[in-house]
Amino acid sequence: MTPKAWSNPVRLVAINLAVLALLLSPLLGPWLLAHWALRHPRLAWGPLLELARWPYLNIYRQGIQGRKDCFQVDQTLTYIGQPKASCRFDNLEFRTTHQFNSLGVRDSEAALRQPRSIVIGDSHAMGWGVEADERYSRLLSPKLQPSLNLGISSYGTARELRLLERYAGLYPQGYASARTILLQYGVNDWGENSSTGKQRFQSSSYLSYAANTPYVKPELLLDASNWGHLRLFTEHWLQGILKAEVNPLDVPFPKHGEAFVASFMPYKQLLAGKSLVVFVSSDYGIWNASVYRDLEHSLGSLRRQLPHTRVLLLNLSQACDSSCYFQLDDHLTAAGHRRVAQWLNQSLTALIKPAPATH
Repeated sequence: MTPKAWSNPVRLVAINLAVLALLLSPLLGPWLLAHWALRHPRLAWGPLLELARWPYLNIYRQGIQGRKDCFQVDQTLTYIGQPKASCRFDNLEFRTTHQFNSLGVRDSEAALRQPRSIVIGDSHAMGWGVEADERYSRLLSPKLQPSLNLGISSYGTARELRLLERYAGLYPQGYASARTILLQYGVNDWGENSSTGKQRFQSSSYLSYAANTPYVKPELLLDASNWGHLRLFTEHWLQGILKAEVNPLDVPFPKHGEAFVASFMPYKQLLAGKSLVVFVSSDYGIWNASVYRDLEHSLGSLRRQLPHTRVLLLNLSQACDSSCYFQLDDHLTAAGHRRVAQWLNQSLTALIKPAPATH
């Protein structure tokens, strides 16, 4: 290039911009593509969609349990819904309204009185991303209705059982009327369950555990939905890019079953005479099958732990694949909830006896 060319300021700026774009393309390219996929998830190619999920889940997605208009601090459970509050909860793929009853759960006041079944679980059970009437708890068969949904975002098994115990204490007649407890297990329940052990859930023990885990920043303790996302989605992104036939990271946290069984230790009497139905729904359904197998290995221990409870473990992965979940968000869509309800109704037909006729 001649000295004259270098002396042209317009050409010089263009050359510098071209060189800068070339140098930054390995960084800007994926960033721009990911942000395009965020806005057009239905059009995004599989690996590109995987790439877009990380900024969505870690930067753009709004959580709900850290919002003061939706949730409040609870000394025992860390947080619970604001009693009788109503709040909007929107993200890129959904716009919803959450209404809480006097117990602080997303269900009606009437549902507290005499439910025939009780749903416990985390955000998948609560209905993250769908309206209350679209949840599988509202779509269960008449044999399981009326139902009460006690699902709360990011609760683990230990906290779900503590909340169930609270409900039973406040509404003893309502709890006595419930024959079936439907427990949805999520892959991140392991941390809470392992930190609790064989004791009742305590906020102090859980917060101490969370503060020392590499997957949670102290300032995000009340927004536990962020827990594990960095590891989870970088691993899954790599899996999507490589198209691996076998994922060596299939079970991200070890020994789900051991911590799961231990969390039931204080609740033998609470669950006596009930049917406990357990299934796994978690994070795009990636680990539904593997975590089911892990829990299955401990099923005998759980039944010995609860000798007066009828325990059934169901394999949701046989009925619900990735099409049950949002493309960016990792929760069940309304269609996914319908499929879960249909599968539960079919699976439990022989288990649940018809309700006695009323006159």
